[in-house]
Amino acid sequence: MAANRIVEWLPDSAAIARPPAPGHGVYLHRATDTGAITLWDGTAWRSWPSSNGALDAKSIGGTPIDSVFSPTAGDVFTWSGSKWKPAAPTAGLTAEHVNDLIASALTTALTTALANYVAPGAGVPLTLAAVSLTGDGSDQERALTHGLTLVDGGYYRVSDLTITVRAAGALVCSVTVNGHIARYAASGGGSWADDTRGTVAHQLGDDVATYFTCAGNTYTARDLPGLTYAAGCLSVGVPLRSGQTATVTARGTIAYLGTSL
Repeated sequence: MAANRIVEWLPDSAAIARPPAPGHGVYLHRATDTGAITLWDGTAWRSWPSSNGALDAKSIGGTPIDSVFSPTAGDVFTWSGSKWKPAAPTAGLTAEHVNDLIASALTTALTTALANYVAPGAGVPLTLAAVSLTGDGSDQERALTHGLTLVDGGYYRVSDLTITVRAAGALVCSVTVNGHIARYAASGGGSWADDTRGTVAHQLGDDVATYFTCAGNTYTARDLPGLTYAAGCLSVGVPLRSGQTATVTARGTIAYLGTSL
């Protein structure tokens, strides 16, 4: 019999209240209503020789049990090196303490992970707060904000991104980008690449041609505001004519789709 192996004495209770499977260790239990003492051997409860509830076994596996046998609740059955006897657990980390510490650590880790987790496909806000721009004939770009920590090689879907341009209180144009998918790469300070364009819809004001480059009544993605990738960021690009001033806002969602589609 190996030294330091213990058998734990469970608190006395009615037979029906005995734990059905207390664990992988070895346990003794006394039923207060029947006086029966049973032994859990790690897989099943076994009958223990008894008479009116008094333990009359003299040995376990050929090793002696202390003749003075009076356990109290919480005691463990311990091998002293010469005989088995009940004793209070040795101070220090018990299996219960270890389990509690592991459970606490896992709870903390899971709480932190869940607080920062966004399920694949779940959108978070993608926005550009109102910004005033004065045109210079080039595509002026302003970064959109979002709460995601970007994943290298991850695919992202931009949905219902509505870019609104107003001048003198009137709507100049509204452009909605929906279902646009792009892939992010962390290399080189961050970059994006199109996977598919999705759909784009335009709502144009009466004087849109005053504010944006156009050819007659034909507009392309380069003629009107749109989603761009300036400096490795998801951005709004606004090609205002020189000297024109307008206020631009954008609202939509972005969702992480994983590293493969």
